[in-house]
Amino acid sequence: MVSRMIDYALNRSEANSVIEDDEWSDDWYGHTREAMYTPAQEPHAPMHESMPDTVQQMLPDSVPDLLRGPLAESAEDMDDELSAEDDDYEPFDLVTHPLITCTDLPGPLSMKRLSSNGAVRALDHTNAYSTEQAGTLYGRARIVQQLIPFGTTACSMTALWIWLGGAFPKTIDVLSSSHYRAMSYGRRIRVFNRKTQSDHLVNIGDMSSTSPIRTACDIAMLIPSEVCEQDVCEMLCALMEEYKFRPDECLSLLESNPFWPNTQAAKELFTAIRHFF
Repeated sequence: MVSRMIDYALNRSEANSVIEDDEWSDDWYGHTREAMYTPAQEPHAPMHESMPDTVQQMLPDSVPDLLRGPLAESAEDMDDELSAEDDDYEPFDLVTHPLITCTDLPGPLSMKRLSSNGAVRALDHTNAYSTEQAGTLYGRARIVQQLIPFGTTACSMTALWIWLGGAFPKTIDVLSSSHYRAMSYGRRIRVFNRKTQSDHLVNIGDMSSTSPIRTACDIAMLIPSEVCEQDVCEMLCALMEEYKFRPDECLSLLESNPFWPNTQAAKELFTAIRHFF
């Protein structure tokens, strides 16, 4: 048996050594050279050449002839309406609408993406304002105008944000004789019912806000539980440096309105920061 296997192996090696290139056309273990090197098939016609030209050609054969015309007309009318909507599309105007809601965006994740990129700053889970708009005094006034109730005046921390910018306050502060229990864009509306003269107010566009001096007095009269005293000092100093007024002007305003609440603490605060100016 072993000798027969050796003879078979020798015969195989001799057969392999005499095979030349021109003999590859013969069968070799069931394969031929022609089969191994079969040329590629011609490519199919492009898809767009085989697509139907009309809506009626797109309809399946099961659709009756009586319905083909109306269905085709309906589809063509829909295409015309979509084309008209594309022509009438207008980009979202942040000047006219400074607040952005989730309904203005393609999806709920878009708000998170814009917020993480710094393009918007969130007020709550569904509303935000443009960072670019918040970079200017007029832009911040436009944003606050959308947040405060109609007919009210921005004051205290909200007015401070209008004048200086920075992080949006946790409350929306207004001068009003009304009470508001409902939240506004995730913020509680804090009402101050205080005597207000016309020279204490400033109109920025269509929005009314307290002047920088009156804003400083309102912040100084906040009780300690509402704001940190160190933060108040930093806010007041920044406001005075930006709009060029001094603690003595605030003291004069407080002296002329002795019935405002917590005026004594505010006077002590302005007296303490006199040496910075």
